[in-house]
Amino acid sequence: MDLLANGIWINLVLSNMLLPVVDGFALLMHVKQRYPRIPFAFVTAIHDAQVRDAAMREGADGYSLKPFTNEEFLAMVRNTLGRSPRR
Repeated sequence: MDLLANGIWINLVLSNMLLPVVDGFALLMHVKQRYPRIPFAFVTAIHDAQVRDAAMREGADGYSLKPFTNEEFLAMVRNTLGRSPRR
């Protein structure tokens, strides 16, 4: 959040759901409210379809489950960047 507030150019936000200060949903809401064109994806071990669906409804552009291969991760990043509008 600090990087964005300071005007740092960010092409993609990758976040876990469980963070030490704020949860992933709070970060998602912050980014999508203030910077709606920045693509946002979760990388998480939470294997819950309801959580995934809620994240996507709230504006997440991608959701990848841990563990994943390098190929799966790169495919998710490409798909996420392809789905989200650019600045």
